[in-house]
Amino acid sequence: MLTLRLTAEPAETIDADTLLLPVDGQRPALGGGAARAIRASLSALPSGERLEELRLVDDELAALRLSPHDAGIIVGVGRWEHLLVSAAYPHNAADRIHSPEACASMMRTALPRALTVAATGRPLHLDGRPTDQTVRIARVALTLIGTAYRVSLRRSVAALVGGLVEARDAGVGLDVVWSLPMEGALDAAREEARRAGLTRS
Repeated sequence: MLTLRLTAEPAETIDADTLLLPVDGQRPALGGGAARAIRASLSALPSGERLEELRLVDDELAALRLSPHDAGIIVGVGRWEHLLVSAAYPHNAADRIHSPEACASMMRTALPRALTVAATGRPLHLDGRPTDQTVRIARVALTLIGTAYRVSLRRSVAALVGGLVEARDAGVGLDVVWSLPMEGALDAAREEARRAGLTRS
């Protein structure tokens, strides 16, 4: 059974097995709320160690190539043992421009697939290649996606709630803790999640 907890706490304070890291599958790179959480989780380290940890994540992401909407698991940093990388958010390039509607659609489609990967298991990737170690995850920390770039708060919340509903209806067994520190985000998510039957309050 999928369970959802909404919180205004920043993602780096959430006790979870993994953080969902949304990326452009063809050009994976750190960015957005998940990247801020990763950097915050490393803030206690000396500057040199912090930069080295971030470089390792960048290297793993650069080696990982995901099809649209696919997901993979890489070694984590900070408080997370693993990072759940989801091809959930495309970036504009010279030959492709994505509308807010297209971005929201991709987020909604990719999220249940990523949660399925987390719950059912996927080989850990190192240097872009699967290993013999299969990782299964019980609790995922989730952030808002796209609001710092092109997608409105309401559209992002609606898309992610839609993805959570699809995962629930597919029988994905996972605890999701959704970090919503942005002003107005917690109330918007509560309303949308309650309407969708994901929460009672």
